[in-house]
Amino acid sequence: MKNQNLKRILRFSLVLVVGLTISLAVHLFLIKQVKANQKVFAMGRIDFNEPNPNENLSDVRDYTASIKGISNAIYNSNERVLVFMYEPKIIDANKVLNEVKLHSKTEATRYVSTENDLKSGCPVNFSKSSFLGKAFAFISPN
Repeated sequence: MKNQNLKRILRFSLVLVVGLTISLAVHLFLIKQVKANQKVFAMGRIDFNEPNPNENLSDVRDYTASIKGISNAIYNSNERVLVFMYEPKIIDANKVLNEVKLHSKTEATRYVSTENDLKSGCPVNFSKSSFLGKAFAFISPN
C-alpha cells in the first residue's frame, strides 16, 4: 500500500514538474517574440531654472502632451519639473526640450543622470542596519 502511494506521488510530481517546465518554455518563447511595430518608451525630465512671474506654466504639461511622440507628461509646479514619456523612434528628448523652451519662453534644462546617480540609484537598502544588509552579511563571508 505504501509502495503504491509512493509511486502515485512520484508519478504526479513528475507530471507536474514536466508540465510546469513545458509551460515555462512556451511562456518564455512567446514573451521573447520581437514585434515589428512594438513601441519603446523612455522617460525624460526638464527642470525650469527660474520661476516666470508673467506666465503660469501649467499649460506646459498640456502642450508637451500634445507633441507627437509624447505619451504622457506630468508637471510639478512646486518643483518646476516636467517629466514626460516619449518614443525615441519618433522624437528626441532634446527636441522636446527645445520645443518646450520656445513655447514657455522660460529658461529650462534637461536633467540627465550622472554616473554616480546611476550607481547609487538602487532602491534596495544594503546598509548593515537593514534586513537585507544583515541577511547578505550572514550569507556572504566578506
